[in-house]
Amino acid sequence: MYCYVSYFSGFIYPRLLFAQNLVRNNSFETINYCDSLNAGITIGNAPPWDSPSNGTSDLYNVCSVIYNYGVPQNFVGYQYPHSGNGYVGLVWYSNYREYLQIKLDSVLNPQETYCVSFYVNRSVKCNYA
Repeated sequence: MYCYVSYFSGFIYPRLLFAQNLVRNNSFETINYCDSLNAGITIGNAPPWDSPSNGTSDLYNVCSVIYNYGVPQNFVGYQYPHSGNGYVGLVWYSNYREYLQIKLDSVLNPQETYCVSFYVNRSVKCNYA
């Protein structure tokens, strides 16, 4: 059985400049297409996000009419997005891992303190947390 963790949205911003978000498409609102069995980030469906590995992260959105990738109901459970219309599912189980990456909007300064925050939800199909 796979353990799914859903990533809702992420933010990286300098601590002193609270409103400056360095992550584009942080709520996975911009997608190339909605209804595909291969609508994961691995094929660039939510630019500029991509996957640095062979993992097949899944993109869930309210626009999907395919049961497996809809919101709030899909094949890993029932969950509304924290914000926006979508979220991503990642597997971190046993020897199999899925990752996401994105280029930040600006270079990080080693003299600055940054705050990183994101929302995580354990799938109802996951036996471990």
